[in-house]
Amino acid sequence: MGRADRTRHDRSYWRTLYAATHDIASSLNPEEVLSRLVRRVTEAMDVKAATLRLLTADGDILTQRTSYGLSERYLNKGPVERRRSPLDQEALQGKPVWVEDVRRDPRFQYPKEAGQEGLVSALCVPVSLHGEPIGVMRVYTASRREFDPEEVEFLTALADLGAIAIENARLHEELRRDLDQTVGALWGVQASKA
Repeated sequence: MGRADRTRHDRSYWRTLYAATHDIASSLNPEEVLSRLVRRVTEAMDVKAATLRLLTADGDILTQRTSYGLSERYLNKGPVERRRSPLDQEALQGKPVWVEDVRRDPRFQYPKEAGQEGLVSALCVPVSLHGEPIGVMRVYTASRREFDPEEVEFLTALADLGAIAIENARLHEELRRDLDQTVGALWGVQASKA
């Protein structure tokens, strides 16, 4: 990649990080923010698709939270089980994981379906909150591709922003519930005095 291409590439990443940060600061709707996030990462990294999956409460399944560029058929291929996905196990230990060819790598749970979807290389990073993994973010390419350190760092930063969006929404919901209970208790006291 030439110097001019690298500069254009870096600017795209900065614009994407700025937009994602703005989305998180201006919306408490995590579905909307995360949807924009995976779309933005797909476009900025010039990849075929991106997905964000979160662990279930028991930590056994990575459920689809949002995706961009993947067909419904692929998304409905079956559950991503932590125990059957060494790729995700590695990422959930806090390490970015690159897969040269998801159609042939034994760490990938659904290689046949990936091939049918036209996926080749993948980069998977943890989505962590307060140092604890809560899910993974992946990007997929349609041809073999190695990811440079800047791309890994960029995807990791966006995954962290996704975790912040999820936490903001959770905290907002807790505050709203507490406020509703407080107002309900106060109105109940007021009504009984009347």
